[in-house]
Formats: sequence, structure tokens, C-alpha cells
Amino acid sequence: MSEVFSRKVIGGRRTYFFDVKETKDQSKYIVIGEVAQVGDELERHRVMVFEENLGAFCEGLQAAIEYVGIPVDIADEAGRPLKRIGGTCRSCGAETDDVDDVRETLDRIERKLEKIREHFR
Repeated sequence: MSEVFSRKVIGGRRTYFFDVKETKDQSKYIVIGEVAQVGDELERHRVMVFEENLGAFCEGLQAAIEYVGIPVDIADEAGRPLKRIGGTCRSCGAETDDVDDVRETLDRIERKLEKIREHFR
């Protein structure tokens, strides 16, 4: 198996990795990884999404994002939908009206993801 794409996203105490890998028969799959600092230790989690499941996975992720209350109304450079809230965050440079609102939303997302992780442990 070889890695054909990788993107690292830093979010506070957590770092996320989005890797596309390819099997010997050239099937592709995505590995979503997370490394989090918990006290003095690093916790690592990974989710693998195979090519044939990507459509359903994306639909579920989109529904979860919308449920959290982040409307998807603009696109990134690849044409994928993103949310723009307005203003500029001093720490990360993100556009936002209210940094506290963004942090609160991210905290809610993180709590919901932790419930999902607990379910699969």
C-alpha cells in the first residue's frame, strides 16, 4: 500500500491527517487520523473509508455538519462547499464574526466526535 495524497490540519491540541492510500490492485481509500495531546500522552485514532463507501460517508458527514449548525454556503479552491462566517480570527486568521461562536461550534463538534469514538471503542 502506498500513500498518494496527504494533508495535515492543526486544530488546537488536535492534529488531523487526511491521507489517500492505494492498494496493490490500485483501489484507493482514505485514512482520517487524529493525534491529540491528553495530559502528557498522545492519543491516536484512525478511521479508514474505502472507495466504495465514500459517497455514503460524505452524505453522513454532510448531514452531521448541517446538524451541528454550520450551513455550507461557499466553496473552496477545489469547488467543495465551505462555511464563511465573516471577520478575522486573531489566532488562526480564519474569517469569523465572533471567535467565541466559532470556538463554541468547534467544541460541540469535538464533543459529538468523542461520543462517536466512544461508540466504536
